[in-house]
Amino acid sequence: MKSIRYGKRTVTITEAAQILGIGRNQAYEAAHAGTLPTIAFGERKGDGRPTRYLVPVAALERLLSMQDELQRTAPPRAAKGELP
Repeated sequence: MKSIRYGKRTVTITEAAQILGIGRNQAYEAAHAGTLPTIAFGERKGDGRPTRYLVPVAALERLLSMQDELQRTAPPRAAKGELP
């Protein structure tokens, strides 16, 4: 696995999306669903929701290493039209 080297310990959700190879909206949806670990900061007036989310680089590296492990241990897929 290639290490993420930004020189910082957190990245924005947009940067995390680029690292993961997913769209920005998909990354925000994952953050709100809790599948993309985030740190929330600030508080909006009225609704109390955070004003800024950051993604820990260490959490991204764990997600990517889990994906690498799943790909290594997964059984090979059958070719299209073949029975497994």
